[in-house]
Amino acid sequence: SARFYIAINEKEDRTVADAKNFACNEDWMSVFPLYAKYPQDDPVILTKVILGMDVHFGQDTESLGVLILDAQTVSSIYESCILRKNVNSRFIVLSGTGLKENEILNVQLGTSIGKILKNKSKEVGRYRVFMNGPLRGQEITDLSQKTDWSINHIVVLTTNVLGELRRCVSCNFCDDICPVDLEPALYYHSYTRGEKHKARLYNLGKCIECGLCSFICPSKLELLEIIKECKALDKKKKKNSLNL
Repeated sequence: SARFYIAINEKEDRTVADAKNFACNEDWMSVFPLYAKYPQDDPVILTKVILGMDVHFGQDTESLGVLILDAQTVSSIYESCILRKNVNSRFIVLSGTGLKENEILNVQLGTSIGKILKNKSKEVGRYRVFMNGPLRGQEITDLSQKTDWSINHIVVLTTNVLGELRRCVSCNFCDDICPVDLEPALYYHSYTRGEKHKARLYNLGKCIECGLCSFICPSKLELLEIIKECKALDKKKKKNSLNL
């Protein structure tokens, strides 16, 4: 039978208490107060913490019988399927140094990014726009792109996301912060030696592409982009092998 697990920020005392009070009478429901540390909401991390299951980055958890939804999606499913309401909007967070102020908007699905940001961005300087954050989100240049249910955060930055690029100083900060215990510096050195194909020898497939290694790097190396390039090479090799 189906089971329902609710993961809540442990600091939300009242919400946690209310959820536990309701769930104590339901055998199918459990509440997990979790420390809100990025990337705790990643499917790989959540599945491991709550269910004790190991899944790979990009693996379809639905094929394992696991469906992961955020609170807003669950609420909208309830309103649409149970209350029979028409749900055609969602809340989107706007933040970043390129905006006049940070805010949360209830946005009609299908609205363009440009229309959402109209009169909200600062007039001075160039800025960069990211859907769902600069760490693991996607940078966009076409502001005519429409919003859909997958977008929950728009970040606008006026400065270089990482800062001034320098060479690796072997500080190992990237190794220490990795949530899946990888050593991103190994991928970097394989890349700079022209040996991208060797990156897969260091458990490259376990990387969940959270971007923390790039964020913490004092040399401001684009470690996540390097990892993605190495992954793409491995995928291309596998595809060519299947075509032989």
